[in-house]
Amino acid sequence: MLDMNSGSYFGLSGVGPHIWHMLEQDCSVGAIVDGVKEAFAVSADDTVDQDVMTFLQEMVDKELVRVAD
Repeated sequence: MLDMNSGSYFGLSGVGPHIWHMLEQDCSVGAIVDGVKEAFAVSADDTVDQDVMTFLQEMVDKELVRVAD
């Protein structure tokens, strides 16, 4: 991805492209977490919720996405 404002390139790997695709579909955070759990067959004991929130916060901090009301 290219941030047109800063000219910086950002690459996504692992679960990142899956999350990005869900963001393009205007999914809620809960739907993204559920989608990651389903797509990657993670157990309930994994830290998916926190990992997704951390990823999304980093995207917001870098102004690559914004929080919708």
